[in-house]
Amino acid sequence: MGGAESRYLAVNATPDTVWPKLQDFLQDEGYTVKKIEPGVGLMETDWTGSQAADQNGFNLMSFLSIAKNTFFKPDHIEKVRIRIENGENNNQTLVFVTGQKMALTGEKPYFPGDSESSFKYADAKPDATLSAAMLARLTAYLSGKTEA
Repeated sequence: MGGAESRYLAVNATPDTVWPKLQDFLQDEGYTVKKIEPGVGLMETDWTGSQAADQNGFNLMSFLSIAKNTFFKPDHIEKVRIRIENGENNNQTLVFVTGQKMALTGEKPYFPGDSESSFKYADAKPDATLSAAMLARLTAYLSGKTEA
């Protein structure tokens, strides 16, 4: 439901029931949930394509991850923000989905310390197509339907 700028889904369930399903959905979609604020009903993912620092110190996998992320960047990265509100009654939750994308700029390989040759992403912009696609997949997920 909602226009192109404000897409939402009305779910016939309480926010306490919907909240963990939203977290599971994002993880099943391959996103890492970075920000969770249940008190205000907000959940936000990390940018896909960006790798979090390895918390276990340096090892072969962290080295390979650094090498991959240094020389190979996706054409764009994206993140999703989900916000929930109470619906018209106690047994309804409104789920708002917003997607953002950043496109890769620059074509030169990255050399640490050389700002003239680094990969960069353009400023984040709301993406109505991503928002609509995520809302459609979320609708299918919550209704138990899977895509073939």
